[in-house]
Amino acid sequence: MHLMIKYQKLLWTIPKFLVNQVRKQNTENLKKDRKTMKKLLKKMAYDRDKYDKQDRSTNDADVPQGVIRVQAPHLSKVSMAIQLTEELKASDVLARFLSQESGIAQTLKKGEVFLYEVGGNIGERCLDDDTYMKDLYQLNPNAEWVIKSKPS
Repeated sequence: MHLMIKYQKLLWTIPKFLVNQVRKQNTENLKKDRKTMKKLLKKMAYDRDKYDKQDRSTNDADVPQGVIRVQAPHLSKVSMAIQLTEELKASDVLARFLSQESGIAQTLKKGEVFLYEVGGNIGERCLDDDTYMKDLYQLNPNAEWVIKSKPS
């Protein structure tokens, strides 16, 4: 016991070779973790790009050029393709959609539902009735067009 007290500093000192070995091992593990993380991130980026390309190709094939797909999830007719013309306004899109609706939509008045521009280069925006759709489509070709009521 007397010797342990006398040489306590020596007993509880970690040798340099052991410290260096632990540091080297930690460095190697960190490199392995980084390589693994890089591989994982590359795979995720590749999968995301692949999915985006598939998504774009299905959307492009689904709707021909100069045509927009208008969605109305709360109505019985969920979506409709509408050909864009120079004179087509948001109010015309609403009128076409509501004229072909049956049931609930026939009881809806024009001022109860609105056309929204969602996504693309904007979050969400309720369109004015006088908005020219072809001009807006050229400004935001990746937008989705949704018919819904204004939140109360």
